Amino acid sequence: MSLRQAMPGAEMPAKPLQHLFDKDGCALRRAFTALANEAALQRLVVFGPSSLFLSEDELTILSRLSQFQRPSKSGHWNIINPLQEKMQECALLIEVSIGRLPARPLLPDEYDRRGRGCFEVQLISEEALPPKPAALKALRSAETRLAHTSHKARALAAVRQEGVVRTSDFGAMGISRQYIGVLCKSGDLERVSHGLYRLPTSSNEGGVKAA
Repeated sequence: MSLRQAMPGAEMPAKPLQHLFDKDGCALRRAFTALANEAALQRLVVFGPSSLFLSEDELTILSRLSQFQRPSKSGHWNIINPLQEKMQECALLIEVSIGRLPARPLLPDEYDRRGRGCFEVQLISEEALPPKPAALKALRSAETRLAHTSHKARALAAVRQEGVVRTSDFGAMGISRQYIGVLCKSGDLERVSHGLYRLPTSSNEGGVKAA
């Protein structure tokens, strides 16, 4: 279904497009109708269904539909008005029902500067964008290393001060049994008996005496 066919007064589409009105196609028709109504409210120029030419407004809409189907182009756009909402909805329904529109080059700046503020693209600030997968992975890795360093430092500080520390004391500090086991395997702590831990014997030679 085309925007022209959805404009007020336009004829129903021919047989090849009739399937768009069945089941999921009803959603596509409703979306195009909503877009056509919004285009009319914005006084956009949309030629009749039989016209061989495209208006500048139609070219802009086609470009936006194509870009909305490609997150690499529109993922950082901030939707700021109802027309853009309708274009985004139509773009997604077209992709699901029919497929992606051909990729179109970005429109020259003058298309957004000819008194059509409804087409103007507003970018989301970098701070509001979700981290990219690689950056998110690095961030989580850094957080894990920081937590590991913090827990290890607190555990060793407690053992140096007390000599022998119980599992329950570590738990009160937010350090789990599993992590104490990790410190024992790495040689940072030594298990004296069930639930009791101290610095390794070699470390105690420096003057810290275990109770």
